[in-house]
Amino acid sequence: MRVLISPVGERDPRPGDNPDTLGAVVSIALKVGPDVVFLMPTRDRPGVRRHTMRQAEETRVELRSVFPAAKIHICPYEVDDATDYAQVMDETGRILRSIQDATNDPSGPEYFA
Repeated sequence: MRVLISPVGERDPRPGDNPDTLGAVVSIALKVGPDVVFLMPTRDRPGVRRHTMRQAEETRVELRSVFPAAKIHICPYEVDDATDYAQVMDETGRILRSIQDATNDPSGPEYFA
């Protein structure tokens, strides 16, 4: 099982200023050929200035069109400030532990981040 884990940015799935270009998540997925994808956007919630939930949903749609059999999950960051690296690192650890639990496969998954 090939597992892609990726944060979602403002230029995913395609940059708004250049829609003919693929964003990072889709570009990486095309190289990896994942069976499972975990997208990690920042959640839309009060106090969060910029979030990437919309981009995560759009990226999921784009990935499903290319990898229809892939399981695609959205695991949002629960942080108030995505530039606060201490918050981001703590939250990344929480998300990665949950991904590891969800992909506990005896065949030994390959992780791509």
